Formats: sequence, C-alpha cells, structure tokens
Amino acid sequence: MKKQQFSFKVPKTVGEEATKIAIGLGYRHIDCAYIYGNEVQIGQAIRAKIADRTVKREELFYTGKLWCTFVAPKLVRKGLEKSLNDLQLDYLDLFILHWPFSLKPTGAERHTDSNKGFVYDNVNFLSTWEALEACKDAGLVKSIGVSNFNHRQQALQFYTLYKTYCTMYFCILFPFCMYPWCCRNFDSQYHQNSRALNFALTRYVSTTSPSITYY
Repeated sequence: MKKQQFSFKVPKTVGEEATKIAIGLGYRHIDCAYIYGNEVQIGQAIRAKIADRTVKREELFYTGKLWCTFVAPKLVRKGLEKSLNDLQLDYLDLFILHWPFSLKPTGAERHTDSNKGFVYDNVNFLSTWEALEACKDAGLVKSIGVSNFNHRQQALQFYTLYKTYCTMYFCILFPFCMYPWCCRNFDSQYHQNSRALNFALTRYVSTTSPSITYY
C-alpha cells in the first residue's frame, strides 16, 4: 500500500524538506492543492528525489485540486496548468474539483484575503467536468474526480450522468468523519453507489487530524 502525505497546512518554509523526508521514508501518494500555496516547494522536493534516484516519477501518485476560482470551464485548464508550472511536472496523476461551489476570480481567493470578500459564481459543474475531461484527453492529468460533494448537492446524480466514463479512473475524495454536515448517512449510501458505478473512493483524515481545529 502506498503511504500518503497530505500537504495541507504545511508551511512553505518546511514544505520542501518535509516532502523529501516523506519520499525517503517510502511515501508515494502526495495530496496537495493550488490553494495550499506550497506546490512550488512540493515540486522542488519531488524533482530532487527523482534526480537523486530515490524514486521515479511513475512511482509517485500526485493529487492536485481545482480551486473554486478556476471552476468556470474556460478557466479549468488554466488552473491545472498553474499547478503543473508550480510543480514543474508534465502531468498530475489525479486532479479533482476541490469544492462544490464556484468563486469569481474578481473576488477574494481565500478567506484570509482581508481587502475583499468572496464573489460567488453560478457555474454548471457538468460543464466544468467536460473541461476536466478535455484536460485528461490532452494528457495533462491521468485521472479526474470530485471532492467534498454530498448527496444534498446531488452528487450521486452527477456521478450517474457520467457513469459511461467509468472506464477511466474516477475518484471521489470525501472527508469521512471530519465534517458532520457532510457525513450524515454517508458511509453506506455513498460506498454502495460508488461501488455500483465503479468509482474509486478515497478518504481524507478519516479518523482525525490535530491540525484541523475549526470543525
């Protein structure tokens, strides 16, 4: 089983060294995102460990996430290419829609932006998905998926609509047991439907995380 490193809340100052150590210890799945703000440092570490022959690129599984300001179909590839450029990688192994809402790039990008607030957008996620498929077809990412969707947001209908694409690797990243407003009745229903549609299901901090204290 591949060990997994989450880069959420890893400061830029230690991101490179921490990732080098993790890869040296055998970690092969690196979970990161544009909004974490440390992909440059993570990418430097990956390239360094490839250069010193600790690992080959094909032995690593890198997960990136499309941030909410890039959800509009015309911006999806731009969001992916921003991560690729920061990482200095040719492709991502998995690229997922980070949250089931969209933000206009004219507003704040994150909640810590003090000079302006969020400007919410109304984007059809099915058109976003089609843009993600185009990125996969272009060879920029091997697998695509979604994160943090719940059935109140009609995620299952979303998956069902695209069940013809089950031959590709589809990932549903869901924070089991961390977010109570998402997890009610989740385990059995989502697990059964995911298996029926042949979608891979992964868990994020499935027990707990000492670094997350605001839920």
